[in-house]
Amino acid sequence: MKSLILTLLFLALSVTVVAQDAPKYDPATEVTLHGIVTQIKDFDCPVSGTLGRHVEVKLADGTIMEVHLAPVKFMNDYKIMVTNEPVMVVGSKVTFHDAPAVIARTFSQKTTYELRDPNGKPYW
Repeated sequence: MKSLILTLLFLALSVTVVAQDAPKYDPATEVTLHGIVTQIKDFDCPVSGTLGRHVEVKLADGTIMEVHLAPVKFMNDYKIMVTNEPVMVVGSKVTFHDAPAVIARTFSQKTTYELRDPNGKPYW
């Protein structure tokens, strides 16, 4: 019984830590990035709360910025393709794992995709 209580307490604390780590979209911090997609990654993301699609974008000054796009399911359902080519992203600049990152509102590669409304509310 004592082991079960400790396990439940540990799980509750773990969920709290993950929830606190997830940055939120803030229209006041919106930026526009232009660069080249250097890497495409799918991983469980606290921003979207599911398996999310992310890209690393190399900016003109050489900086690499991680961009949180949308859940993989949403990207696949709407056939939003990401390639290793030039990109423009509009989104909220945040800090994620002690590094600058962007939560995308729009993503453009030949076609512009709206991922969130102007206030940052997701379309999924």
